[in-house]
Amino acid sequence: MRLSLISLASSLLVLVLGVTDAAAQRGVVNGLSITPTTSQVGATISATVSGVNPCGAVFVDWGDGTAVTHPISELPTTRTHTYAAAGNYSVTARAMGNCDGEAAGTVRINPAPAVSVRRELTAFFVSSPGAQGQPVSMSLRGEGTCTVAVAFGDGNTQQVSVQLPHTLTHVYAEPRSYNVTAAAVSPCEGGRHTARLEIAAGRARTSIARVVVAPNPAPVQSRVSIAIEGSGTCPVTVDFGDGTDQSIEGTLPLRVFHSYARPGRYEVFTWTAAPCTGEASAVVQIRR
Repeated sequence: MRLSLISLASSLLVLVLGVTDAAAQRGVVNGLSITPTTSQVGATISATVSGVNPCGAVFVDWGDGTAVTHPISELPTTRTHTYAAAGNYSVTARAMGNCDGEAAGTVRINPAPAVSVRRELTAFFVSSPGAQGQPVSMSLRGEGTCTVAVAFGDGNTQQVSVQLPHTLTHVYAEPRSYNVTAAAVSPCEGGRHTARLEIAAGRARTSIARVVVAPNPAPVQSRVSIAIEGSGTCPVTVDFGDGTDQSIEGTLPLRVFHSYARPGRYEVFTWTAAPCTGEASAVVQIRR
């Protein structure tokens, strides 16, 4: 009888120890640290879940409709999130699987700061001298989308809403001197710019005035605009500076597009053949 009691006591002790050991194998989630607790739309928020191991999974609810169960190997564990809208959000971390417990925190998301867009007319150029009855090239320089009022000096005016820089042309019927003005219309900045233009009688000698590259600098493999300014109908060759070139013909100003495969500094060189004259170049920076 004594032996039976001893055996029974031993069995109970093994059972108790087994239950105690099984309970010791469950982890606990008891902490949630959010960094930063105040941020803005689009920024990255970190949530670090802490507690007692072992813990094989944790469920994180960010409070904006995004909730994910993350398999983990141990605590602490850190997860990140980006909020798309401003507001105050409750973040909850709940233990899963062989874990117990839950922790919560809050985060305040402010609206993203407004991006200041520069819109300014910085310069105005006219290809002078020009010829009676022939298109005269005019270049509006600057940044952003602007409305510009152009007075050609011969009684004609034009208002254009364009992405700067922009090139336009005008034909003059009378040979004489003209004051051509371009004025930025609010909210575009830059004020009024005036250029002097001489129009000669008859057909003027056609020529290349200059070449303008935009955007500059430009990213690799992007579409770069190359504007060849001048007057007259000319055959033009464009050397892009990367070992390639292109021949075009038409009435100046002309425009071509090119993509650069590698970052670097390239010289774009343009020239024309008879009966036209002139050459021009510009440097473009291509960035990775």
